Amino acid sequence: MSPAQPETHSAVAPTIRYAGFWRRVVAWAIDCLVLVGLKAILMHQSGVHITASELFGPSFNQDFNLWFMMSFGFLYYAVSPCTIYQGTLGKMVLGLRITDLDGKRISFLRACGRTLAMFVSAFVMGIGFIMAGLTPKKQALHDMMAKTLVVVRRSGVPVSVANNVNAAS
Repeated sequence: MSPAQPETHSAVAPTIRYAGFWRRVVAWAIDCLVLVGLKAILMHQSGVHITASELFGPSFNQDFNLWFMMSFGFLYYAVSPCTIYQGTLGKMVLGLRITDLDGKRISFLRACGRTLAMFVSAFVMGIGFIMAGLTPKKQALHDMMAKTLVVVRRSGVPVSVANNVNAAS
């Protein structure tokens, strides 16, 4: 009888699909609607009644707009990638996730850095965002600065399983 041979597994390396520019634009639009909806709820709860044009455009209360976007907007974009879903609601709806360069979930500190780097991406007419349609890994400038990727989630595979497969390959 021959000695038992260790069982070998030939794991097929998953193909990484990077999220393209237009898919990311749609995710951003969904996120904007989420933030505007949250803003409307907060304003209604505080007894402030405004019209739709004031909700979407420059508001009579610029201080509230600035405070809201700086606090809730920052937290939304910084906390969302750290969750098990690895992305904002817009990215979740479109089946996208934010990872580090190894395909793992990013830390809160890296997510904060990525969120702050979005200001750099927006600085010169949004060219940093447009880079997502031009680079090989579809990275915007803030992704490059934070060393992150936005990838298409593999259908039917939970993030933890997908991360383990990526780590094994």
